[in-house]
Amino acid sequence: MANVTNLLHINVDKLFEQCGVADIDLVHKRLQSEVELKREELRTMVGERYRDLLKAADTIGDMRNTAGSIIENVDTIQAACRKLNDHQLIGFRTDHQQRKLRKTTNDTFHAVIVQIKLLTSLPEMIWSAIDGEDFFVATQLFIFSRHISTGLQLDSNAALMAKFPVAKKQWAVLSQFFFTIKQNCSSCLEREDLQPEVAAKCLASLVLLESCQLDHILSVFVQMRLKAFAGVLAEGSRHEKVRDKILASLKLLMNTVELIHTCFVGVDGLLMRELNFITGENAQPTIGLIKSEDPKIIQTLPDIISRFRPRIQLEPLSDERVGKHSKIWLQSVEKIATNQLSKLMNLVPSIKVLHDIRKLSLAVAKKTGKLVFNLC
Repeated sequence: MANVTNLLHINVDKLFEQCGVADIDLVHKRLQSEVELKREELRTMVGERYRDLLKAADTIGDMRNTAGSIIENVDTIQAACRKLNDHQLIGFRTDHQQRKLRKTTNDTFHAVIVQIKLLTSLPEMIWSAIDGEDFFVATQLFIFSRHISTGLQLDSNAALMAKFPVAKKQWAVLSQFFFTIKQNCSSCLEREDLQPEVAAKCLASLVLLESCQLDHILSVFVQMRLKAFAGVLAEGSRHEKVRDKILASLKLLMNTVELIHTCFVGVDGLLMRELNFITGENAQPTIGLIKSEDPKIIQTLPDIISRFRPRIQLEPLSDERVGKHSKIWLQSVEKIATNQLSKLMNLVPSIKVLHDIRKLSLAVAKKTGKLVFNLC
């Protein structure tokens, strides 16, 4: 046994066939030693990551305080200069063009500072929205942060931006929210019992994040619901009894039919209404979602920031396309059901239980039978 070096690939059956008790006990001790070693390495790694997180949080807090202090100092200096100039306590007065140029320069500087301050505040706002499962608001704030960061990199004076490298670093932090929001929306859409309003907001978030068309997002949605359906019938699901598995899977199917009909059917589907609410001509600017900043500070932002709202051009989704996706989904459901339900039915203990399942299933299916007919 001294020649055994890779403990992860030990064949247990051969070990007991070829080795004695002493050798097996030695392998057992070596395995325990490796486990303890890995456990200690994991503790060390987690501790280091946690310290890095705390350090990053402190740095962001310091940057926010510094940006706020700079804004206050600039305001104080400008007020003092105006007061001195009005009382003729400086040796000269600038002409109109000089004052206009200086004001433009100061406004640009001030606007950049405010935008950087927004970038340092947005991660906390986005996390709060994610924790509250308001993924649609989190998506809008993320897109707003991307707009600000892109504007600072493309439009601002290079010499000015060189003084604030924090703007570029902050986008490296914010960019990770793309994957976090997308993953949370996907998990939400795979829930067994999903409300249409929640589904519409998650779908709208994915449309904005991916800049994709409704046809694509419907295809993605039905695949997520298929995954959820298969998960309910699987052995490891939270439903232990056969009856509970079958009824839960049926309720999930009926729920999916309702969601497809409510969110995608017609030009006034719930998904389109959610998107039009924030992208339409009468939509409010995204900055309205930010409640914590001083309104006077917000007024210093350029129009391209203060009036920003998400934009996306969507092709209408015809009822025929919805019907086509629904048929493909039902065919996939049939394949999964044929494979899984036959196994479950063999576990039904009596005719009475089978009759109860049939009775309850008919009651569930009766509520949404008309919707299935309309979709297909």
